[in-house]
Order: sequence, then structure tokens, then C-alpha cells
Amino acid sequence: MDRARRQRALTLLPICLALAFSLTAVSSSYWCEGARKVTKPLCQDQLQGMNCIHFRQSNSSYGSRDESQVVQYIWEIGDDKFIQRRLHVGLWQSCEENLNSTGERCRSFQSIIPSEEQGVLWISIGAEVLVVFLILTSAILLGSRVSCHSSGFNWLKVDASVAILMVLAGLLGMVAHMMYTTIFQITVNLGPEDWRPQTWDYGWSYCLAWGSFALCMAVSVTVMSRYTAARLEWSEKQRIQKSNQHPQYDFPEPETSQSVWETGTAPGPAGHAFLNVPGKNKMGVMAMLMLPLLLLGISGLLFIYQEVSRLWSKSAVQNKVVVITDAISGLGKECARVFHTGGARLVLCGKNWERLENLYDALTSVADPRKTFTPKLVLLDLADISCVQDVAKEVLDCYGCVDILINNASVKMKGPVDKISLELDKKIMDANYFGPITLTKVLLPNMISRRTGQIVLVNNIQGKFGIPFRTAYSASKHAALGFFDCLRAEVEEYDVVVSTVSPTFIRSYHVYPEQGNWEASIWKFFFRKLAYGVHPVEVAEEVMRTVRRKKQEVFMANPIPKAAVYIRTFFPEFFFAVVACGVKDKLNVPEEG
Repeated sequence: MDRARRQRALTLLPICLALAFSLTAVSSSYWCEGARKVTKPLCQDQLQGMNCIHFRQSNSSYGSRDESQVVQYIWEIGDDKFIQRRLHVGLWQSCEENLNSTGERCRSFQSIIPSEEQGVLWISIGAEVLVVFLILTSAILLGSRVSCHSSGFNWLKVDASVAILMVLAGLLGMVAHMMYTTIFQITVNLGPEDWRPQTWDYGWSYCLAWGSFALCMAVSVTVMSRYTAARLEWSEKQRIQKSNQHPQYDFPEPETSQSVWETGTAPGPAGHAFLNVPGKNKMGVMAMLMLPLLLLGISGLLFIYQEVSRLWSKSAVQNKVVVITDAISGLGKECARVFHTGGARLVLCGKNWERLENLYDALTSVADPRKTFTPKLVLLDLADISCVQDVAKEVLDCYGCVDILINNASVKMKGPVDKISLELDKKIMDANYFGPITLTKVLLPNMISRRTGQIVLVNNIQGKFGIPFRTAYSASKHAALGFFDCLRAEVEEYDVVVSTVSPTFIRSYHVYPEQGNWEASIWKFFFRKLAYGVHPVEVAEEVMRTVRRKKQEVFMANPIPKAAVYIRTFFPEFFFAVVACGVKDKLNVPEEG
């Protein structure tokens, strides 16, 4: 075998490897692996093992229990009472380990996913099968190229076909992998209760699938470069023919020559001492050929990212019970809109019943009743601590549980410390600190017993540092942030997530640049954007992302407020000096919404 054929054989090797990776991934059931904490069963006389609680029943009476075993059963609590049941999932089936016997219990993955997502799964499976077919076709074509060497056949077109097929296989595989990942994440949130894994990660089959994608793209680039070099060789020969004025001789359609496969360069024809296609021209032609494929790949990635984000956002809250503590505020309305569109079972709380009803009408008038649930309305004033516990019980009566609690209620106040009474300070603390933690403490046992849930505190960046004329407000935000930071560590073992979202001041709906003086309008727009503001829509979308990704802490601020957090930590004296200068600033700043 000459060197050129060895080069082609080496190109065939990654194609065969990609084919093996794809076949293994499609046929296996280790795309995703997870675990679910379940209670150990009682060990009976006929069932003894490490995966059960050892309890022997008396032979004389079937219903009686040995006293020592009863004590052992009562004493055996905590993690010893539970065991991790592991599972692995593929395109076709999901397998779970049997706790008290060898082997696994497998069932069809199609029977687990929500019915409305069945079609998407079948599209993903069909795409994966088509990827295998495309790679197999490429392997056959390139294998024929290696084994056969007929001068009467235009093998250059075979090289081009292999490059195109491998690019299509790679892009189609990427789409299929992303679709399957989305379906699995939706099933984790909406699948059967006895199946949902509490923790999961990607398995080795998923890695093989993406390895096949990488090999497909690498082979396509390699074969395309060889094809480009051969085309350049043929074009250069045609140009030299015309320059030498030999019209009676016509060069045949090019075939990838041995020198091209060996060196990637185009040798000159007879009669010329040296001829080589410049590297820049070769790379330019390669770039022109690969540019459409690159643009197609980037467009596909952007489309997939948008679709995955949309589906993931929907699946993260669909059928989940979401409580919004201040639904009639600007932020509360936007959160209600986002979560209601996502299919959540909303419990909307607020101090004004008429405004709650208006929000209810606004949500239900534009919603699709087949995809959304009717919101529940609850009258709640977090500043009135005495009624918070009763309201919390009313919230639980709506659906029996709470999956997501959004503490967004807040009372803002601005003024010199010597002008604010102690009663007003207490009112601020009740609304911003004691109210949210009271509601959280009442709803927390429900989340712990179910070993699931998420608590979101919409705080403020002033929970990290204080600024003048906001003493009580900043103190309440510091206290709330400290409480939920401690709570996060305490409830982590129960799989309850605690998240804090800290924006700068939330801009009101009615704050617009002034009309007339365009210079002042532009300046005020950028000043508000830099120093204050985020719109309620932005915060609501960030809350949704926090719930979806289970983030623990999020700062929504521009560079200057973010830098202030670090300056306060590392250069406190400089920070205090800068903040003190703000006391003398008489700029009339609009009140925060």
C-alpha cells in the first residue's frame, strides 16, 4: 500500500471509531445516571440483606414484634434508614437497581416521559439512527476509496460526499443530543414520583455520543481540506495551460493525487521547475467552503439554545406550586406572569384584594386554559406577623404543599436616621425580615418532609453594604440575607434549595426620561441604568433562571455596584470615605419603585 492510500486509511479510522461510538450510545442505557434516596424496607424472615431494616417477627404471633427489634427500629433513623437507589437511562429504557435482589428492573423510557413530549423523543431517536446511517455511508464510501483505485472513476466527488455527510452527521447528532437532554430534564421534573432522581449526571454513553460528534467534525474538515487542495491543483493546471496557449490539450477532471494526500500541496506540471499553491490562497478557499457550514452550525446552536432554554424554563415550574408573597407589586406581577406562563400552580398573595383580582383577570384573560392553572388568591400582609401563620396554613390548604416560595415582599424607606422613629424601624423590620422568615418557617417542614423545594429571597444589594439615608431598610436586608445564608446550609441535606437574588433598586414602571431636553434625557437614562436600575421584567426572568438552575446567590448589578461589594471587603476605609461623600450630594434622585 502506497503512502497516499495509507493516508486515506488513517482518515477512515476515525470514521469507524465515530460509528462505533454512535452505535454503542444508541444501543446502551447509560446516557444519564442518577440516584434517589428511598426508605429501606423492613427485613422479613424470607428477606434478609444489607438493604433493609433488620426486624424479626415472632413465630408464635405473626403480628407481634420482638421488643429489642422494635427498639432497634425506633433507634434506626437518619441516613441509616435510607438508601440510594441508583438508575441509568438511555434512549430506549430506564433501569433501576433492585434493593433486595440482584439485577435491575428496567422499563421503557417512553412510558416515563410526559405524553406531550413523546413526539420530541421519537424525533431525537430518529435523528440518532439517521446519524448512524450517515456515518456508515461515509465509511463505505471512503472504504471503497481506499480499497479500489480505478482511474476511470471520479473519486474526488467521493471525498466531497464524505465531507458533506460527516458534517451533516455531526450537526444532526448535536441537535439530537440536545433534544434528548431537554426531554430527560423535563422528565426529571414531571415524571412519575417513584422514578424521579434527586441527583443525576451524564453517563458514559452521553460522552460517547459527543465524542462521535467531535470525530465527525474532525473528519469533515480533514477530507474537505484534501478536496480543496485537489481542486486548487486542477485550477492551477488550467491556468498554466491557458498561459502557455496549448488549447489542443485538455487536462482531465482532477483526482486527488498521491502528493496531495501526502503533503496537501499541488505539484507543478511538467516543464515547470517549481509550482506550489500559496498557503494563503488554499486557506482562503477552504474558508470560503467551510464558511456556510460554520454559519449553519452557529445558527443551529443559537436555535437549540433558545429552544432548550424555553423548554427547560417551562419544565422547571410546570405543575409546581409557587407562592409569590407580594404579587401586586411591579416585580410580583412580572413573576406571576412568567411562572403562570410556565404552567405553575400559583398562589398569589397581596395586601389589596381588589388589585389581586385585577391581576387574576389579567393572567387568565391571555392564558391558555389547557396549559395553565387557575391562580389562587390569598390576602397577606407580611408586616402583620400575628396573621402570617394562619395565612401560611391557608396557603397549604390550596394545594397541600409548596414547591417554590418567592419572598419578594418589601417595604422601602428613605430618610435621615434622626428623623425616623423607632416604631417605623420596627415596621420595616417586620415587613422585610420577620414576615418572610415567619412564613418560611411555617412552610419549611412541608418541604423537608417531602425532601424537595426551593426558597427564593428577592433581596437587595444593600444587604451587602449600606448607603446613607437607608438605615432601617439596609439593616433589614442585612438581617434577611444572613438568615437565609444560614438556612441554606441547614436544609441542604434535605434537598431544599435556598436562593438569594440581589438586584440594585428595581425601577418603577413610570420612570421615563424627560421630554424636551434630549441631552438631559440621555444622561438621566444612563445614570439610572448605571446606578439604579433594573426593570421588573429583568428581575422576574432572573428569578426564573435561578429556579431553573437552582442557583444559590445572584447579584443583578452593573459594574460599579458590584465593585462596591469588593471594595467594602478589601478597602473598607476608602469605601466609607466615598459613601460619606454621598451625604453631601443634593442630587434629586427619584424614589425606587
